[in-house]
Amino acid sequence: MELARFSHFSDEDLWQHLREGDESSLSHLYHRYRDPLYHYALKITGDAEMALNGLQNLFVQLWQSRQKLSEARSVKAYLFISLRRLLLQDMQRDRRYVLQMDQWASLRTDLVFSPEEIVILDERSQLKKEYVAQLLNNLTPRQREIVYLKYYESLSLQEIADTLDINYQSVINHLNRAFLKLKGSATPEQLSELLYAVGFMMLASW
Repeated sequence: MELARFSHFSDEDLWQHLREGDESSLSHLYHRYRDPLYHYALKITGDAEMALNGLQNLFVQLWQSRQKLSEARSVKAYLFISLRRLLLQDMQRDRRYVLQMDQWASLRTDLVFSPEEIVILDERSQLKKEYVAQLLNNLTPRQREIVYLKYYESLSLQEIADTLDINYQSVINHLNRAFLKLKGSATPEQLSELLYAVGFMMLASW
């Protein structure tokens, strides 16, 4: 019943209720963003347990710091930003993850795409899925993460910039370079599969 009461509330309304100490609003935000946040966490870590722990810790920290929370320009972006930072901190402490210090300084990840998450025109063709995934994985780590956030999690360009702590123009530049690289690597048929798979509508006008 409590979740139903908040179902028509905007993210901003829920955020304000959370700041005022309403635990039900936190629960609704959790259910609203649990799946996309978990998938993003799993992409970053490659570890289901660490991804789940990071997600749970995020919402525990939100509740504990509710009185200190400021207004959020985008609640969705705030959640992605906070989760990403928590996970990178956890990974830095975990000896299984060996990363260069300059990677941590720029908060970079090595997100990869798998054939299983690729949706193509011919669902029966595993080879096509594998090739589309390969094309995407040939992008730089930064380009892959931006593509994922833009076309799989539907973040705006500004939300992506905030999440990755880079400027707006850098997001556009990375996307443009990604599009050029994908276009140069794919045949017309493969390009149509890419268009369908990740919604690269900008490619259609090239």
